[in-house]
Amino acid sequence: MRRIFTAALAVLLLAGCGQSAGGDQSKLTGTSSAIMTQLLAETKAALPADAQPITEEVAMDVATAPQIGLTAAEFTDQVTDGTISRAMIMTAAHEMVLIQAKDAAAAKQLKASIAKQYDPKKWICVFPQQASVVDSGPYVLLIASTKQYSDAALAAFTQLAGTTGAVDAFYNGVG
Repeated sequence: MRRIFTAALAVLLLAGCGQSAGGDQSKLTGTSSAIMTQLLAETKAALPADAQPITEEVAMDVATAPQIGLTAAEFTDQVTDGTISRAMIMTAAHEMVLIQAKDAAAAKQLKASIAKQYDPKKWICVFPQQASVVDSGPYVLLIASTKQYSDAALAAFTQLAGTTGAVDAFYNGVG
């Protein structure tokens, strides 16, 4: 009995070692719009009604890429698809962006560019409490919002993806 248990444990350990780190084994599939719909539903389910901004969803394109910290060349060369969910009432600093990159390596590059170049102070007179970016396989999620909303969105993304890379919380507060 002990040998069977030891063999089963060894198989489980080896299976765990075969997974790559950094969110490369994502369970996400589909268009950014379809995944964004799931992500918004999961995020909203985790929050009280008064913590949910009124949003609109728009397709990301080469013209909107600079608004999230990407160059036109980065968008053209590395992005397959993207969806932006942003506050309809611009008195709230809220934006969530889901990008499908060409592959996991491109997603990591996009994540780094966004963390370096995204302007969390782009709104007039309001600022997000937190801005973070995370990757999972070929997908990248940017969230700039309240801490409560950001935390719920990051948790929903991790749940839907099954695994993610490290979260880069590149902005906290008005500082």
